[in-house]
Amino acid sequence: MVVGGGFGGATCAKYIKRADQNIQVTLVEPNTKFVTCPFSNLVLGGMRKIDSITQTYDALRTKHGVNVVHDTVTAIDAAGKKVTLKSGKTLPYDRLVVSPGIDFKWTAIAGYSEQAAAIMPARLEGRSTDDAAAAESLWP
Repeated sequence: MVVGGGFGGATCAKYIKRADQNIQVTLVEPNTKFVTCPFSNLVLGGMRKIDSITQTYDALRTKHGVNVVHDTVTAIDAAGKKVTLKSGKTLPYDRLVVSPGIDFKWTAIAGYSEQAAAIMPARLEGRSTDDAAAAESLWP
């Protein structure tokens, strides 16, 4: 079982399955899509669309035979070799890889917030003065 479907977890699940097709590999990931970091600056700069760096987990399922479960692991019972999911289900495992990725602490930078991230960093050129004023109002 692999917890986390970012670069680390998805790659790990894929290559475990490629190494031995007889191994049942389950990937637990809450999101149905993964937005990759490479080329994200081009999206922020308006030179690419977000869809061009957004991936689904379909190829892991269909091409590589990984069982993908869209849920969140809330507890790991190492002694019992099982994980508990947010949905209340438990899944057993023989081996476990934990690769949950990163999360943001929005308040770690004074004046920054999840609302500010929806607007900045982004190019304000070509936006209305109302958009620019809205962005500036989020700063202390």
